[in-house]
Amino acid sequence: MVEYKMNLLVLWILGIQVSLCLLVSFVGINWYRNDSSDNIYLRLTDTLGKSFTQTFFRYFLLLNTLIPISLIVTIEVVKVV
Repeated sequence: MVEYKMNLLVLWILGIQVSLCLLVSFVGINWYRNDSSDNIYLRLTDTLGKSFTQTFFRYFLLLNTLIPISLIVTIEVVKVV
């Protein structure tokens, strides 16, 4: 029963993480296309924000700490014991 609840919570957290990544990717690409020319000091390259998949996975890697590794390790230890 505990494993089921933990798996459900991990899936909810993963869904929140994916939705946050989608939201931030859309906002970031929209900003890059519309307003990045106003910020010359950033020295952005032309290909930086144009690929949605690259932007999505960059934010996915940045936000992957939403599911702590210690939680997953604790679940595995509880299974063994």
